[in-house]
Amino acid sequence: TIRGRFFTRQDYCSLVWSSMNDSRDRIQLLSPAIIRPQPLWSGKQIISTLLLNIIPKEKAPINLKSKAKIPEKSWIQSHSKYQSIL
Repeated sequence: TIRGRFFTRQDYCSLVWSSMNDSRDRIQLLSPAIIRPQPLWSGKQIISTLLLNIIPKEKAPINLKSKAKIPEKSWIQSHSKYQSIL
């Protein structure tokens, strides 16, 4: 997706439908990212809509859980808060 690129309802629905046109189920749509002055959807929302609709209803949605070990020397103290310098 391209940062700052938004789609009108017509473009959003057209892109989703053209990717899902072989589906016989009802297509679930997401709420727009921007509501005023005109409803607009982001590219990430198009991808999320496709993923939401291609996963079978009886399966769990996509989820990612991971652990990471960051060495203490990778953190610096700044204004009493820690921030990463990776």
